[in-house]
Amino acid sequence: MGIAGLLCSAVHRVVLRRLLLGFSYTGIPMDAAEFRKSGKQMVDYIADYLENTDKRQVFPDVEPGYLRPLIPDCAPQDPESFDDVFKDIEKIIMAGVRKIDL
Repeated sequence: MGIAGLLCSAVHRVVLRRLLLGFSYTGIPMDAAEFRKSGKQMVDYIADYLENTDKRQVFPDVEPGYLRPLIPDCAPQDPESFDDVFKDIEKIIMAGVRKIDL
């Protein structure tokens, strides 16, 4: 599995539990235009990651299992914005990703 696949797998827990439940900034189900915008932002993030792996740390500064206590066990009762979820991807998930040159 390539780095894009690993990144997508890691993002899966946070994004699917928190974003793709269909909620937007207001708690109203996300419409198609907002979903496309958020999806494009994520694809751009992955492409930027692939273009800039040389600027990332090779080995993460976290211990195995660090992620489990940082993610919710179930979907939140109140919706979260895509911006909040997106910030967690860099801050929480990417902190544990090991750099792999393709």
